[in-house]
Amino acid sequence: MSSAEKPRPRRRKKVLPLAVARRVPVFPLQDVVLFPGALLPLHIFEPRYRKMTADVLDGNRHIAMARLLEPELPDGTLPRFADIVGVGEIVAAERLEDGKWNLILEGRARCVVEEELESDLPYRLIRVREVPDEPSLDPAALAENDATLRALVEVLGRTLPDGGVLLRQVVARAHGPGALSDLLAATLVPNADHRQRLLETTDIDARLAMVEDALTDLVARSPDDQLN
Repeated sequence: MSSAEKPRPRRRKKVLPLAVARRVPVFPLQDVVLFPGALLPLHIFEPRYRKMTADVLDGNRHIAMARLLEPELPDGTLPRFADIVGVGEIVAAERLEDGKWNLILEGRARCVVEEELESDLPYRLIRVREVPDEPSLDPAALAENDATLRALVEVLGRTLPDGGVLLRQVVARAHGPGALSDLLAATLVPNADHRQRLLETTDIDARLAMVEDALTDLVARSPDDQLN
């Protein structure tokens, strides 16, 4: 394709809900955790994952992002990955001239891996089940924790060069305490172990408390002159 030619847009197929599309390809990575609602940019260069991308785009557009628990072994043994994964939908795809891909994946659900499926494909397939959030036993406390998190975001935003504009945009996208904790975890928690624990925590009250602790620590480490 010459530089003057524009790539042809791919015709988008209807995306099935995860309750129906339970068989998904898995993309294991060392320190990547995908939360529901979060956006994840991916650069696909390995041949096996180029094949996966093409198949997914021609199918249901869902990929499970799983955190690798061990490196790939030289004897060809498949490395283990976490039992709780983030399943996302490809919402943007750009195929490069060399056959590689740039993707944006948007998290749709946290899921448990029920089994790994046998396959002749070059990538791995799993069967997943969506894991819903556990409802709070104390709605009043939940609302208070939600308000506390939003207040901490305002304080933290004052320490950022842009005044927290992007951070406030993240908060504005969150509809409800569960979504708020997921989006803040995706944005502000850098440690992969901590992120995986948050993904595995379906108790909304506990997840909010964990994210609140992380934000409190960030605020405490911010220069005092930027908090005034």
